[in-house]
Amino acid sequence: MQNNNTIKLLKLQEKNIKINKEVIDVENNTATFYISKPIVKTPCPCCETLTKRIHDHRNQRIKHTPINGFKTFLVLQKTRLICTNCNKKFYMDYSDIVNPRFRSSNQLFWKIINELKLSCSFKDVAKINFCSIGVVIRYLHFFSYLMLWQNITTLPKRIGIDEFKGNCDNSKYLLHIFDLDTNKTIKILNTRNCCDIINFFNQITNRNDVELVTMDLYSPFKKAVQTKLKNAVIVADRFHYTRIVANAMDSLRLEIWRNTKGIEKKYLKHLKKKLLKDIESIPKDRLLEFEVNLNYAFDISSELKYGYQLYQNFLRIKDADTYQEKCKRFRDWLDDAESCTIPSFKSAAETLIKWNKEILNSFKYTYSNGPTEGKNNKIKVIKRIAFGFRNCINFENRIKIRDLYI
Repeated sequence: MQNNNTIKLLKLQEKNIKINKEVIDVENNTATFYISKPIVKTPCPCCETLTKRIHDHRNQRIKHTPINGFKTFLVLQKTRLICTNCNKKFYMDYSDIVNPRFRSSNQLFWKIINELKLSCSFKDVAKINFCSIGVVIRYLHFFSYLMLWQNITTLPKRIGIDEFKGNCDNSKYLLHIFDLDTNKTIKILNTRNCCDIINFFNQITNRNDVELVTMDLYSPFKKAVQTKLKNAVIVADRFHYTRIVANAMDSLRLEIWRNTKGIEKKYLKHLKKKLLKDIESIPKDRLLEFEVNLNYAFDISSELKYGYQLYQNFLRIKDADTYQEKCKRFRDWLDDAESCTIPSFKSAAETLIKWNKEILNSFKYTYSNGPTEGKNNKIKVIKRIAFGFRNCINFENRIKIRDLYI
């Protein structure tokens, strides 16, 4: 009975093992369990003849999951058999207890993998399980090998592309390729150069099956997708092209602020949030006060008032009911921005014209790069907890194993 309880404590039920001896060392904080399995007929790896003839035994010391803060070890008695037909010597199968490649039990391996799914560093996982950081990283690499994470040959139908600051493998920016349907990371590249992205797409066997790609307004991404993903529709991210217009509005405010003095200069300095606020989102009970504050600024500069109208007109594009109406409003806005005398809005219009087709696609499709940007925020949390990564593969594996957390 006591033997059975110990087996349950070690979580080795249904392994058909027997505990021969237990050694608890309180001073060194270690617990060692000597275990063995009954001899069963095993097929020879050469001639497949069943045999249970014993050649010899050897003990393998295996690190196991900690029990109540004790470093736990299993001393497994491994039996080597000899084939009665071809005299081949081989071990019985112990893969249900320990992988032949490891010196730690399967139980410890899966415990480490499950803890890596949480928001904790390699160092913390190693400390909890009384092992080295190198062991944790090796187990993560082996799990990556089992999951085929480094052998990406296909892409889903709809993907998002975005860069983030990674600072690993001597690269400042890393490229994140994201599945918009499953919200899973597909691949992390240690570069955002167009040629490197094209080389990655060359490895993809179903390039023509990709239907949609969302991205920010970064031309190397656009060039790589147009070169290799021939059938993909490129959708510009709404946030990024709206931010271009918002930056034009703020540049106008700063230009006027530099040319004013006294109380007017101080007032314009703190006006950014009010100017960039969507007027349709202002509560009705605060609308009058909001308009009074803006009118005071418009009295300072009529150019600021015109720029504000341009900005609000751009925000009203999304409120149109149909795709055709959105396209019409967008073209009308481009005409107004190009014909105005405000340099920042003229520059913004030139940029949006270059991305005209992709912006019009964003009116037609419901997909955006928002989920990709949100995942990037989670990636930055992983990076911050680990105090940064030097190896891009370790970083990618950690990101992907975090996706498995439910």
